[in-house]
Amino acid sequence: MRLPGIFLRLPESSRDYRAADIESALQQLCLARVASRVHHTSANGIPLAAEASASYFKTIYLDIGLMCAALKLSVLDLAKADLSMTNNGALAEQFIGQQLLAADPTFQEPALFYWARESKSASAELDYLLTLGQQIIPVEIKAGKSGTLKSLHQFLKEKKRHNALRFNADVPSLLDDSKTLTDGSTVEYQLLSIPLYMVGQTHRLLRELMPA
Repeated sequence: MRLPGIFLRLPESSRDYRAADIESALQQLCLARVASRVHHTSANGIPLAAEASASYFKTIYLDIGLMCAALKLSVLDLAKADLSMTNNGALAEQFIGQQLLAADPTFQEPALFYWARESKSASAELDYLLTLGQQIIPVEIKAGKSGTLKSLHQFLKEKKRHNALRFNADVPSLLDDSKTLTDGSTVEYQLLSIPLYMVGQTHRLLRELMPA
């Protein structure tokens, strides 16, 4: 079970609480839509839920504004261009996750998944996974304009996928890219980059720019 402290605060000493009590409390929060679980999946094919794990997950809070208030961040502080925060990446991940969940049709139970690989030689984790027809689209989130995509490249190689999505603070772009990995293999793929504020257009852009 993966519960980042910024996402859902647990008691300072969980040894004083039974795992069953913590699970029950989290379940109540999820039922009340205060929190949502993002389950790990092996992502070998669709549907992603077919290989989802009930034991490994991360959590998303109800609303980014409420979360910032809980972290004592004011709107005036967030508006400062020179603001430096140690958790800005986690805030961006929360915002995108909340918006992706909200984009699900109202007649469906909201669901979101992520992928992680633990290895002594190369660990990797993708923020989220989306599906488009028969495709599985890996999603990376960067709070700034740049950042490495090592986990994304690893996923594309292992799952033999050729399309990827990145959210960042740069302008929109659609690039055909090629990356040589540390083992000498090469990954060729198409990368759609969307500014964080355009997350509401994600599914439309995927349908228009990437073949299903």
